[in-house]
Amino acid sequence: MNVLVVDDQKEVLKSLKKGVRWKEYSVEQLYMACSAVEGRLLLHNFEIDLIISDIEMPGEDGISFCRWAKEHVKGIECVLLTSHADFEYAQAAINMDVAGYILQPVQFSEVEAMLSQIQERISRREQVEHELLQHRRVIGQKNTLLDAMLLTLTQGKQEEAEQTYACFLELLNIEKESVVYLLLVQIVRYKKLTEARKDAEIRMTICNVLGELFEEEGGKAGIASQEAGEYWVFLSFERGKVTTERLLQVMNVFRRFMATHLDSFVALYPCLSECSFAEGYQLLKKRLQRNVEKRAELFIEDEDGGEWTRAGQSAVHQALEYVRKNLKRNITRTEVAEHVHLNEEYFSRLFKKETGVGFKEYVQSEKMKEAQKLLANSKLSVEIIASKVGYRNFSYFSSAFRKKTGIPPQEYRKSQNKQ
Repeated sequence: MNVLVVDDQKEVLKSLKKGVRWKEYSVEQLYMACSAVEGRLLLHNFEIDLIISDIEMPGEDGISFCRWAKEHVKGIECVLLTSHADFEYAQAAINMDVAGYILQPVQFSEVEAMLSQIQERISRREQVEHELLQHRRVIGQKNTLLDAMLLTLTQGKQEEAEQTYACFLELLNIEKESVVYLLLVQIVRYKKLTEARKDAEIRMTICNVLGELFEEEGGKAGIASQEAGEYWVFLSFERGKVTTERLLQVMNVFRRFMATHLDSFVALYPCLSECSFAEGYQLLKKRLQRNVEKRAELFIEDEDGGEWTRAGQSAVHQALEYVRKNLKRNITRTEVAEHVHLNEEYFSRLFKKETGVGFKEYVQSEKMKEAQKLLANSKLSVEIIASKVGYRNFSYFSSAFRKKTGIPPQEYRKSQNKQ
């Protein structure tokens, strides 16, 4: 550990240099500076892990100097010295996340205790950074293997691809009691073309998010890609640790996360049975090719091997709920299609197929049903009822109501009151 002590009083610097047992606390290099300006020069030219700085100095004070150091030197620790037990100083120190705050005149034992604490803090951070680096190296090795495997498979070298896959499983420490599921992630579109992200960023995001979502099950992931917008994810678990329903649940959460937070609409094609990579690759490639409309859904297979979409089954139900909750607004097909993460044209066809009516017709019908209910069961004026079902123009509402029921809203209310 290298330490920089900054104080405008040379006597204090000499005292600290002589009185503190620096070597016993793993201090390899000790630097002294009489001002923040001199301190900056030392920080520019030497590797320093810890700053011990007086707060009250002419020119730039210690708080400003340490704030600058933390902004420009990654991981540097700071300890502040002051002759005043001032709350504002303490608060500033806390806000900067400094390691310590010592009153002057300084007791050498306090400095040594602080050195011990900081050494432990630095050691823990270095250990975490080392483990993270090792983890990244392993991930890099896994993904390099997977990229190589995907390349050899696309070149028709199936046997070579399977050998590479075996190396990947060994690197993941996959044993016989473990299972690997293959998932193809396809980015079908972004909300805006300018929001397209770099391949490396997408890879990292996919692995990190799925890893977090499957943390409870201890899932491990690898990822490969050869074509833009297509990512092959390998999810491994101890056998029996994760159910099919849990896999599908997490994948739907992942799909919504990508749409909501990364503006990326994705189609997911999971292989939920154990098979060789070559078999899974061919199966999922065919499934992707059948999604010619590029629907952002979760595509799976039923027990008979027929394809269906978990998201597609629930999309219309979600749309119906959304419409019912937003009758007071002018709801558009574009808005609802985006809400259920479907292509607008496909959503329109799917909606009519499952409900038997077009989207616009359904919305108007629901608005009129709600208006009928309010006319029969409330004393609200017709104008207010019109606004409650999303009509600002009373004449237009009255015309639409007459078209639906055959009579004007006022007559409908009278007919209901007579019953």
